[in-house]
Amino acid sequence: EIDGSAPEFELQAEQVVDVGGDLEIEVDAFEPARRVRAWLVGQPEVGVKLRLDLETGLYRARLHVPFQVEEGEHTLRVEVMDRARNRHTRDLTVTVMPLCMH
Repeated sequence: EIDGSAPEFELQAEQVVDVGGDLEIEVDAFEPARRVRAWLVGQPEVGVKLRLDLETGLYRARLHVPFQVEEGEHTLRVEVMDRARNRHTRDLTVTVMPLCMH
């Protein structure tokens, strides 16, 4: 039987991050994943692969937001690829704050 269904997952991430800071991302994939990655749309250099935490079964990463990223709203895109290479993406709006706002 060929698995043609997109892998389902839950996504949790901080929705506000300081420029130059790290965005915590956590994915709960409902089936084993071949690859889980996250990036800022339009800024492919700002991306990270999520690693499986064997204790919790969650995929986790910190996405570093470099200083050249403009403040304001950005789209964080998370993609889960399962073993059959089906892909499922989910978008989340994150706000990048200037450092002086604290």
